[in-house]
Amino acid sequence: GLAPSSAGAEDLIVKFDQSQLLRLSRPASEVIIGNPAIADVSVQAGNLLVVTGKTFGITNIIALDADRNV
Repeated sequence: GLAPSSAGAEDLIVKFDQSQLLRLSRPASEVIIGNPAIADVSVQAGNLLVVTGKTFGITNIIALDADRNV
């Protein structure tokens, strides 16, 4: 069967107009934000994500590696 897309998911609290660092186990080749109006993400050095809160709310972030693994 297919693994749920929330495998390994954890809550990350990012305050409005502040940033949080998120280190991944593998380099990300693509990052998808569920609602880009709520948060912005930039990739630094392949496996380090900088998540910046843009407004109040909840969204999800999906990071894919070069082989399209979540």
